[in-house]
Amino acid sequence: MSNANKNKGKSFEREFAKHLTSVFNLPFNRIPNSGAFLGGQNAYRESQVSIEQSLSCYGDIIVPIELKNFSFENKFYQKLAWQKLFDKDGEAKLNKWIEQAKQGSRKYWFVVFKINNMGCYVVFDKNISYNIGTNYLIYKNEYCIVSMDKFFENNKDFMLSIDKEVSNGK
Repeated sequence: MSNANKNKGKSFEREFAKHLTSVFNLPFNRIPNSGAFLGGQNAYRESQVSIEQSLSCYGDIIVPIELKNFSFENKFYQKLAWQKLFDKDGEAKLNKWIEQAKQGSRKYWFVVFKINNMGCYVVFDKNISYNIGTNYLIYKNEYCIVSMDKFFENNKDFMLSIDKEVSNGK
């Protein structure tokens, strides 16, 4: 990835963290030098860090303790092969992003992606009962894709409550 593309991705991560901070009134930040410190082949490290330390090691966004069971993977690309969403194997880039987001022990994950001149979208496990309205796409019969427009605002209370339930062992 060229420096311009890296900067584009970093700026989207900062923009998204700022958005979540305003929605939840809690501190969200971009992970410095984001990468999979605990994900993928580094999953063994999870047993070596505290919950508080792990908050800054998954996905692209440092989450507050109130949402410690969530991770956010952010992507900003020029284009996406939308027509491939309907192919048997799906869109390869999106498939890779989803696998990246699902790594680690966080129960709830999101892929939040922005495509030039097309807007921002959220991908998540379709089995979670988020408030998604009537305009959505079920992808590969496992995931839901929706516009990011008001998604987190409409799901703020639900997200906080399910994180608390998981933390309390329910």
